[in-house]
Amino acid sequence: MKILSQNIKRRMLELEGLLNSEGKNFDERNKMTINMCVYVICRGSKTIYIGFTKRALKIRLRELFADPRSHILHKKLLDNFKTKGKVRKFLETQCKFKVLGFKNEKEARLLEHFAISILNPKYND
Repeated sequence: MKILSQNIKRRMLELEGLLNSEGKNFDERNKMTINMCVYVICRGSKTIYIGFTKRALKIRLRELFADPRSHILHKKLLDNFKTKGKVRKFLETQCKFKVLGFKNEKEARLLEHFAISILNPKYND
């Protein structure tokens, strides 16, 4: 039980650090070069999506506009905004991106799933 408590505390600290970090605008995506990361997309103070990528976030964001079948977030945003242009405008003008890098996938995945279960973002299932 003590190990579980320690793990939960560690995840909470990681999540707090991530949420309290300075968000980057979509235009700053070329600076988002961290590999193996958990990323949060925020609209104002509300978390709307939490994801994980093994590649640089700038690459992951570029994929959002390539093909709606490539990522469930793209499909959900298209369902909501109807066109790629409106999705892009939404991400460019109303969202901030927060990123936390990890050395291994297991730790990143643990935080991703923990954060989703705690925050229940709109575009995560």
